[in-house]
Order: sequence, then C-alpha cells, then structure tokens
Amino acid sequence: MHTRATGTESVEAPRILVVDDKANIRELLFDALSQHGYVVEVAPNGDAAVALLEQAPFDVVITDLNMPGKNGLEVLRAAKALNSDTEVIIITAYGTMETAVEALRLGARDFIGEPFKVSELENKVQRLLQGRGNAQRPVPHTSWHPSVQHIVGSSAATRNLLKMIAKIAPSNSSVLITGPSGVGKELVARALHEASPRRDKPFVALNCAALAPGVLDMRRVRLPGLRSDGSADLSAHTRERFFWTRSGK
Repeated sequence: MHTRATGTESVEAPRILVVDDKANIRELLFDALSQHGYVVEVAPNGDAAVALLEQAPFDVVITDLNMPGKNGLEVLRAAKALNSDTEVIIITAYGTMETAVEALRLGARDFIGEPFKVSELENKVQRLLQGRGNAQRPVPHTSWHPSVQHIVGSSAATRNLLKMIAKIAPSNSSVLITGPSGVGKELVARALHEASPRRDKPFVALNCAALAPGVLDMRRVRLPGLRSDGSADLSAHTRERFFWTRSGK
C-alpha cells in the first residue's frame, strides 16, 4: 500500500494507470504525475493494461484510443467492468463525434486531444480526483455549492460569477460563455453542469479546433437542437443542455 501524509494523517495515494503504445508518452506522463505524489503504473498496450487492472484497482486510467491489440475503448470497457468507480480519460488524435458518444456510453469521464499540454492533463486528473474526495490538495471549505469549489478567487467579480452560476444552473436555458483563451470558460461550464438537475448525466468537452474538418458538419452529424444552418433551437429539449464557449481576441 502506498501512503502519503496529510497533516497528522496518512492516506492512500491515488493510483493512476497510463496506457499508451508510445514509450515517450508513457515516460512523460509517468514522470509528471509521479511528481504529484500519485502512484503511477504504465502499460504499452491494451492487453497489458487489462492485466494490471485485474491485479489491483486504479482511481484513474489514462488511455490512448488507437493502439495495436485492444484499443482504448476496450480498456475503458474492462476498467469499468472491474471497478465502476474507476475514472477514465481518453487520449486521441482522431476525435469523432461517434467515438465520443460510444466512449461516454461506456463510462468515460473526459477526453484530451493530441497534441496536448501535460499541465492540461494534470488538471483533468486533479479535477477527477477531487470529485472522488482524494485529491492531492484538499478543496477549501466554503459556503458555495460543491460544483464551484474548484473555482478559486475572492474578488467581487469572482463572487458575482459564482452567484450567477448558482442562479442559472437550475434552468433549461442554453448558455454562451465568452472570454479570452485560458480564463476558465470550461470550468464555468462544468460548474453549471454539476449544479444543474442534469449533474448525473455525462459532461462532454469538445475542442472543436482539434477536430478534423467536417466532423461537426450538421449535414453529417446531427446534434439535438441544432438546425442545419448551425443555429440553435433548444426550446424543445429538456434533457440535454449545451454550453457554448467562445474565445475573444
């Protein structure tokens, strides 16, 4: 058992499995995640990953989608079958709407497209672990709804933002979130989702710039509430909700 100290207590360190057929990616993620105190194991393919999953449980599995032998979806399926609490992040350079839907159906919690920043993946892992209650850094206690605990700030603007999230979340309205790249638009979208009546449904973050041209063409992929000209009509859709984010110049 691997433990680490937290104040006067010792808790078991989160276990993470990295699955990728590229040695440089495995080594990079092993080094980066180990520095956070996580217990990290690596597998060069899906078959080796399933063997490790059968030996011991993991808190998070990070798996490439396209690999020889068992692919990322098969690793995801095995991880969930062995331990439904395991969170899975899919790495892919071949993002398609069909793949996203299938992965979500199987229980994936997040995606990251190649090439990616290690810091971005580290943040995704920490958010998932915070949701499980065993993140490396405890979430400060506040009187806000748990959905916004990961939004840090004490300024008047931040307090107003949190109040707005709490006010909007229960509604069925679509939301447009704007701002420069890196300000936290996806964090706000996640907070809205987690505070809404649909919190038990999947949250899918799609980086449209990383998708192949035409993937979101409405003539090929129909999304609920979207007209063929790209405009939105979500008035009749109460089970789905869309958060549109747009970067400013």
